[in-house]
Amino acid sequence: MKKPFFPLSQCALLVPCLMAGMAHAQSIELTGDTTATGHRGASYTTDSMTVGNTAAGALDVSSGAVLINTGPATLGAATSGSGTATLSGSSQWTSAELNVGNAGTGVLNINSGGLLVSADAYIGREAGSNGTVTVDGPGSNWSSPVNQ
Repeated sequence: MKKPFFPLSQCALLVPCLMAGMAHAQSIELTGDTTATGHRGASYTTDSMTVGNTAAGALDVSSGAVLINTGPATLGAATSGSGTATLSGSSQWTSAELNVGNAGTGVLNINSGGLLVSADAYIGREAGSNGTVTVDGPGSNWSSPVNQ
């Protein structure tokens, strides 16, 4: 049985470090209308996160980075919000709740071995919202006991 979450490195996010004689950099980039509150360290832990609250926002989790949401994560919160998240490069994202297109437009791309585990999930949650999820490539996976 595959474990849904395990840290990949003790490196700080956005800072390159040396591991076993090779260069390795993890990255989590939050851009545009994006907010996250929480702790930054070897993994990035947030209480809640919104990508694209009332305007466009983007989240990129790549190169083996680890993102943990203990509360809800929302892509495209308000009707005017547009949020895009990309999870790739053997990175992992664990979220208590994931809303892809809450009232706005949400896009989630999982590729190149990205792993997402969410306890609860909604795609296009409110009337008039738009949610799109793409899982593509070897090792890419989204596991959620409840996908609505």
